[in-house]
Amino acid sequence: DRCALARENLSWRGFPGDANNLSGRGYSPEACAAALYEGLVDGRWRLEAPLYEFYAAQARSWLQPVMGRADIAELARREARKLALTNAAIAALRQWRATNPAGDEGHLVVGASPAPVLAVWRRFNGDGGGDDMSMLVLGPATLATRVWQSLVARSAPGYAVSIAANRLGLLTSTAADADAAPDAANASAGPEVHGASAHTDVATLTVEDGGIVWRVTARADAAHDPRQAVAVRTRLYLGTLAVMLVAVALAGYLAIRTVRRELEVARLKSEFVSAVSHEFRSPLAAISHLSELLDAGRVPDDERRREYYGLIVNETARLRRLVENLLDFARLEEGRAEFQFDAMDVEPWLRDAVDEFQASRAAAGMQVETAVHEGLPAVRADAEALTTVVVNLLDNAVKYSPGCERVWVEAGPAHGGAEIRVRDAGPGIPEDEQPHVFDRFFRGRDAGAVSGTGLGLALVARTVEAHGGRVSVESRLGEGSTFVVWLPAWREEQA
Repeated sequence: DRCALARENLSWRGFPGDANNLSGRGYSPEACAAALYEGLVDGRWRLEAPLYEFYAAQARSWLQPVMGRADIAELARREARKLALTNAAIAALRQWRATNPAGDEGHLVVGASPAPVLAVWRRFNGDGGGDDMSMLVLGPATLATRVWQSLVARSAPGYAVSIAANRLGLLTSTAADADAAPDAANASAGPEVHGASAHTDVATLTVEDGGIVWRVTARADAAHDPRQAVAVRTRLYLGTLAVMLVAVALAGYLAIRTVRRELEVARLKSEFVSAVSHEFRSPLAAISHLSELLDAGRVPDDERRREYYGLIVNETARLRRLVENLLDFARLEEGRAEFQFDAMDVEPWLRDAVDEFQASRAAAGMQVETAVHEGLPAVRADAEALTTVVVNLLDNAVKYSPGCERVWVEAGPAHGGAEIRVRDAGPGIPEDEQPHVFDRFFRGRDAGAVSGTGLGLALVARTVEAHGGRVSVESRLGEGSTFVVWLPAWREEQA
């Protein structure tokens, strides 16, 4: 009787009535065989493999007429998955015994892709003092549904996996492609699953097997994420392109700036050569003409001859001063200028410098008014070099004061030193040109009618700086200009 074989199973499942009189209760042989088959698949009894295979084969043969039913087909699929997992566990144990690993923990991959089985093992000290080994076997269906499936829709095919037993880490590895895991509708059988969770990029599975609590965690692995790698490469390429564009733009800007500066320097040099040529030509022409008249005896009047001799002397001094300015500026620019510094009283030196300029032809009849305040400290200076500074400032004031009868020179103590101020009543200097008046070769846009080389004020600035002082300009349009030279006072320790 087929139902006799299922009597114990049906009694265990709590069927009502007498299990010995199943046919009288309306149970068909197929129902009895199905109940037996379900109990075998669910593992209701601890059976050795040969006995299980015998009963399972008998149940399947009795159910052959109804094997197409959905419930019977599902039982067959469940049995196939469990048998596959059981065989994998047996293979893992055999492989573990064959390799006989020396460590206390490790993992094995049993079977080939695309449906491998992952087995993780760990040794524990048993109650009797010996070593007990516990092994967790995760079949393809469990890996697919409980671990990988929750990540497939969220992450790229690259995941970092970690497995721990009782919070002790056993395995950290990477699954190269989650899509290779076979899809399964339900989790495979195995140890009891207490809970599973999945977050945006993390999936966690907790399994309890006796006294061992296994925890499997899978998370997206950026190092094996091709989309992440593409994004990194894209950012790298874009960053490199941006740096190259910035470098090209900067190089272009520097090139344009350099070309403009060179063109400006070339223009200034051309104007300088033209101005110097004119400055040299004027005194040379005057000296040459007056010398020819005197040499030819065409000046019979003694008074006129003395006047011509005086003009020659003045033009020669003008030419000498121009040459000395050029040579002094060149020596200052090259750092070869040599000064003889000594303690100098400002008042007598300044009056001598003004008298020297007043007697020159450059004064052109202009009256220079001098005012020196009392209490001026001595300064550390080269008297000859500073005389050149004052003469250049006075010459500049006279040239840019057309129609005026006088210029002013003042000196007084200021800020622990001496301050010399040269003032004119000329048209003044535009505000945008004032920062550049001490640049070499610079001439204002309204200076076209006034002769000059553009080096006088540059020479003044560099000479004053060499003395440890400073020079500045104060000017307003229509009110004239004042050039201020400040020199530090002489200290005894400088002797």
